[in-house]
Amino acid sequence: MIFGEKDIDMSDVEISGRYPDGGRVVNEVCKELIFVQNGSGKIVIEGEEISLEKGDQALINPGEKYFYDGKNDIICILCASLVSGTA
Repeated sequence: MIFGEKDIDMSDVEISGRYPDGGRVVNEVCKELIFVQNGSGKIVIEGEEISLEKGDQALINPGEKYFYDGKNDIICILCASLVSGTA
């Protein structure tokens, strides 16, 4: 929880190698903003490969399948849940 908002969360993650080990992952709940704090690597989102270095960002939308491959990267993942409003 950030700024007292239950729909926003963040974590620092260290990745060395591929995540997940095989296949892809998908987050159905929230948008994920990836910020590379250190290292380099790539993220493949729905088949599109994006090279990442220190200071780069990537956005993963809900339902998109992805995997990450990096070298001793420290990344910050900010997750903002989608809140359905009424029309």
